Amino acid sequence: MAFNFQKLEVYKLAIEFAVFAKKATLDLPRGNGDIRNQLQRASTSIVLNIAEGAGKIQRDDKRKSYAIALGSTTECAAAMELMSALELLDADDAQKGSDMARRIEAMLIKLDESVGRRTR
Repeated sequence: MAFNFQKLEVYKLAIEFAVFAKKATLDLPRGNGDIRNQLQRASTSIVLNIAEGAGKIQRDDKRKSYAIALGSTTECAAAMELMSALELLDADDAQKGSDMARRIEAMLIKLDESVGRRTR
């Protein structure tokens, strides 16, 4: 039996994105550990905050977790853009990462809106 968060499409996409981010940073040249760590931490944060939010009872607690996941999503998008500008990530991978982040962002906004509409 699955946890509720495991049924969320945004959670599944966030897992896929975290794997993508990890693979995208595996072959970074020496001296780029800062951006590697930041991207990996932020992509992990998306996954964990979606799960945490889904497990919260109070609406405000759910929304806070989803807001943190959203912030981590935009952080990842910026990290990938920076990596592309620094020529550490090829254009196709940068585009793929950006597209995934944009989809996660849209899904998180809809998820937050659906939580916000609920009555007590």
